[in-house]
Amino acid sequence: MDKIVKQLSAKYKLDPEVIERIIRSEFEFVKDTMEQGEFQSVHLHHFGKFACKPGRLKQLQKLNDTKSESVPAS
Repeated sequence: MDKIVKQLSAKYKLDPEVIERIIRSEFEFVKDTMEQGEFQSVHLHHFGKFACKPGRLKQLQKLNDTKSESVPAS
């Protein structure tokens, strides 16, 4: 990834740290969206679609429901 950061930094005349934050922001978005527990798929233009496999989705939803039931109401 360092090579890509250096190339983009030179091309756009931006600090390498800024370029790296830009690159990582897309992956952080995917991670944050999927961690919300709604298990939405996320499509990144020119990169792909990130989604949970249906079988795994059922497991995660069951686990999420179990956790919800064990949390006492406020």
